[in-house]
Amino acid sequence: TLILQKQPGVRNRKIEVDMILPEDYNISSSSHRGTDLGQSSVRFSMDLKQDAMLSLELEHVSNEIR
Repeated sequence: TLILQKQPGVRNRKIEVDMILPEDYNISSSSHRGTDLGQSSVRFSMDLKQDAMLSLELEHVSNEIR
């Protein structure tokens, strides 16, 4: 979970948070919709009008063939 705090006196601020996922992991759920940038990277864009939290839940993806 990442806590994003609005700066007092600023009405609206567009922010982007880029996340690089660990190898063999995918996002199983998130509090905001992200854009796939490829190479295990995801970008979350939002207008920060008030304090917000960005939460991600990751799942391990096994590449083993059984």
